[in-house]
Amino acid sequence: MFTVSDTATAAIRRILRNSGTPPGGGVRIAAEPGRTSLHIAVSPAPHPGDTVHDRCVFIAEGTGKLLEGKILDAQEDDTRRVQFVLGDRRRNRSDSPVDNAAVAGSGRG
Repeated sequence: MFTVSDTATAAIRRILRNSGTPPGGGVRIAAEPGRTSLHIAVSPAPHPGDTVHDRCVFIAEGTGKLLEGKILDAQEDDTRRVQFVLGDRRRNRSDSPVDNAAVAGSGRG
């Protein structure tokens, strides 16, 4: 099961609000063709075939298997720049989820 942390949810909502994304918009997570990385970007609506998670996270068709057992988290620096990270849900929540992979894409909240 894929989950989104409260921190990531708050960051996503702030990014959507500040970017002027229309109601029904969200962020879309997609696998990079031919690579093992993921891309996250603001999207005005889900694409055909996307799975909608928590109303504002769109998972591109074919990307869901890469997210099984993962949690999307967010880290913010002093300038409020957000970096999304993908971690293993089974890790201790007091640990940083960064050990698996950073998700390409960031935003300012």
